[in-house]
Amino acid sequence: MDSETAIHEVLSPSLGKLRKAGVDVSVSWRGDGHCGFDRRGVGYLRLALACLLDNAWEAMGDDRPRRVAIRGWVSDDVVRVAVCDSGRGIPREILPDVFEPLCTSKTGHAGLGLTICRECLATLGGSVAIAATGSEGTKIVVELPLGCTAPESAVPAPLAPVAERQPG
Repeated sequence: MDSETAIHEVLSPSLGKLRKAGVDVSVSWRGDGHCGFDRRGVGYLRLALACLLDNAWEAMGDDRPRRVAIRGWVSDDVVRVAVCDSGRGIPREILPDVFEPLCTSKTGHAGLGLTICRECLATLGGSVAIAATGSEGTKIVVELPLGCTAPESAVPAPLAPVAERQPG
């Protein structure tokens, strides 16, 4: 599957949710080429980016423009995806622990989204990092090696795309 198709397939469920909520979403892709993601890898990436996009959406209040920009590109045999939001930014005091379980600045939230994101990407040999944060929003960058695949034993049934789920 080429990289742009894979990213659009991964983002499709989350983009619909954001747009329905009135968020201005833009997606762009630079470059071409085969990312080499298998179906399990696409499932893990879908969950990782869904967690990032949920966090972005939750960070935006009604008192400011609600925008999310997703930019993807391939360079040096690495697929990179940047998610930029117009939220309030991540509070400085939790920034060092933001990918740890139960770390949250939001009342009524478990603080697991970014942990799940990090673990899904680690399963694929990738990573996630906060590239910038401030009162105008946050930019998070995901990096994955070309050709990353998830070990078959690592894929729980709910992560597998519907076509691959086995009855039982």
